[in-house]
Amino acid sequence: MNERVLYLDWLRVIAITMVVTIHISGGIVQVNYFDAPTNWLAANFYESISRSAVSLFVMISGAVLLGDNREFQYKPFFTKRMSKLFIPLIGWSMIYYGYQVFAEWYPSFSLKEFIVLFLTNGVSGHFWFMYMMIGLYLTVPIINVFIRHAKKRDIEYFLILWIYASVIVKSMKFIWGYSFSIELYMVTNYIGYFVLGYYLHHFPLKRIWEKTAIVFGGISIFVTFVLTYYDTKAAGGILQEFWYENHAPNVLLSSIGIFLLCKNLFAKRKLGFVFHQISRLSYGIYLVHILLMTMLSNKIIVVINELFHPAFSIPLHVVIFVTISCCLSFLLNKIPFLRKLVS
Repeated sequence: MNERVLYLDWLRVIAITMVVTIHISGGIVQVNYFDAPTNWLAANFYESISRSAVSLFVMISGAVLLGDNREFQYKPFFTKRMSKLFIPLIGWSMIYYGYQVFAEWYPSFSLKEFIVLFLTNGVSGHFWFMYMMIGLYLTVPIINVFIRHAKKRDIEYFLILWIYASVIVKSMKFIWGYSFSIELYMVTNYIGYFVLGYYLHHFPLKRIWEKTAIVFGGISIFVTFVLTYYDTKAAGGILQEFWYENHAPNVLLSSIGIFLLCKNLFAKRKLGFVFHQISRLSYGIYLVHILLMTMLSNKIIVVINELFHPAFSIPLHVVIFVTISCCLSFLLNKIPFLRKLVS
């Protein structure tokens, strides 16, 4: 897909802002609710509006990568696409591990230790997304065969199976402790969001269904906030994260709502310079922001947290770290031998 799809660019801006928001507010909701109720509620609010971040990124990838009617070429695809995952993953894993050794998280550099951490996603928690996307990219040749030959109802059938296996079954187990678990592993987890992104991008819904989905998406964000609050209080103030999970029904509905809202609002609206840079460099921002947050924690995060209530400090932190991460990614993108780390 060579032509820019403007609303997908807007979605990248929204999704990366959500990611940074989750990582900023995550430390506050991990504190017992009863120790600081108003702080916790503010962080829960920002968490609730941001939990669609990962699913939106996967849906964007599905919209872009699936449905190409040209004959699939393995070598060009894996050379281009997989290198965009493997090179940054290896490079940033080395950088993060190097910093951790420098900060004395580990007694000394150990190649064996690094290899074990790399193979087990132990270098930095947010890299799990990269490992997941590598798995999805490996399925693209197979999924594309299905997509190219499938009718709309075939894709809808796939999505119904996925919603049952990945959303309904997990919800039943959480609420009732059991479910009718049949073997549907081939349609579970993030592959569904991958196909859902393609479906919503290529098959326009009737206006009434679009409006309904958008409204329910907004309601679902409120539901995320309320149910997480209720369950956490019931658990003695210890955070209960089920309603934050990417396959919780409320997160699915909010992801669909946000995707369709952007498709309606931003189909023809170009991004300004700043937002264009954030969208273009969203990958680099994702990779670098945790390192910057760790390095600047005492100088920025702690100081701002002492000055402001989380209702104000969280969005301020988000603006600061999205800006710094974008600037660093912009600079790295200008250096030829470092460009592949952020693009």
